[in-house]
Amino acid sequence: PMLAPSSTLSRVQMAAELDPAFIYCVSVRGVTGLRSLPEMEIKDYLQKVRRVSTAPLALGFGISQPEQVRAFREQADGVVIGSALAQIIEEYESRPALLPGILEKRCQALKL
Repeated sequence: PMLAPSSTLSRVQMAAELDPAFIYCVSVRGVTGLRSLPEMEIKDYLQKVRRVSTAPLALGFGISQPEQVRAFREQADGVVIGSALAQIIEEYESRPALLPGILEKRCQALKL
């Protein structure tokens, strides 16, 4: 299941009752893309989900920088990074031979 910061406690409980392999926690309100995150709001939201569910939490939407990954390492079990990597792929479209090395370096920098 997918939850947003605006999810009610009832919605969080409903997701937890599904006994999911993990819960995808959306980190922003709105559409995906690169953006800054309200760190304390996200931490509070993840703690709310954690109090109700034992499922691993994957945080995604708007995550693009290593410092963001580090900021949430205590609350999230993993992060989902899409737009930042898609941007790199687009940037290196005309130089595909460089892409694997660039992506590997970026992913290493983002690891928890």
